[in-house]
Amino acid sequence: MSSGGDGGDGVAADEVVLEITDSSSLSTTSTPPPPPIPISALDGPLPSPTVAVRADRSRLIESSSYFRALLGGSFRSAPSASEPRELRIRPISRGSELDSSGGCSESGSGYVQISCNLEATVQVLRYLFEPPAITHENFLPLLEGALFLAVENLLVDCERWFRNMGCQSSSMLVPLDFIIEVWYFAQTHGVTFVQDACPGYLAQNFVQVISSRSFARIPYDLLCSTMEFPHLTVDRFVYMYFRRFPMTKLM
Repeated sequence: MSSGGDGGDGVAADEVVLEITDSSSLSTTSTPPPPPIPISALDGPLPSPTVAVRADRSRLIESSSYFRALLGGSFRSAPSASEPRELRIRPISRGSELDSSGGCSESGSGYVQISCNLEATVQVLRYLFEPPAITHENFLPLLEGALFLAVENLLVDCERWFRNMGCQSSSMLVPLDFIIEVWYFAQTHGVTFVQDACPGYLAQNFVQVISSRSFARIPYDLLCSTMEFPHLTVDRFVYMYFRRFPMTKLM
């Protein structure tokens, strides 16, 4: 489903304009709002730290618990103490009214301002309307956006892709730096399926891992978990080592 409306300032009945500002580029300087663009225009480089995107309100509400609360009128404007600082979402709408609890009701607004991780949010919007294939290059932004915007189906797809990738043992399908970066993210945010899959993936590809320039960057806890993994036996290591380096000797 594509979002409608490419021109003019009007907003269709079931359409919302999301003005998204990257939380790392917040400024107190007042600037004119950017012109709204369709979801398809998010495929290329973003022109600035703030973009305005036209999106189908119903699709957002049915796909994301965050947007369901925000656009359904039950979102609190003040972030809770448990809200991840990395995202710092602060929903504000033009012309919105405060509800009785002090929250900000967005259900009747066609224009909503959000401060968040721009790259992650853009990846989530592309997934919802024009789904890209998941790769190691977009996995982390998709995972981060799925967690913070509560997109349940995307979380399932991310877990399925990562577990399938983790079952591969013929060769390293993704860079070791990617595994290290994802492991740090998972440790910080409690992503258990990443924590479960990483040691097994490194154990099954240990010869390639130890020959990588990034081997020294592997976190100690991940390396310990890898060394304890059942796949990494001495016999298996020797067999894999001599298959990869047949002309060398183990000292």
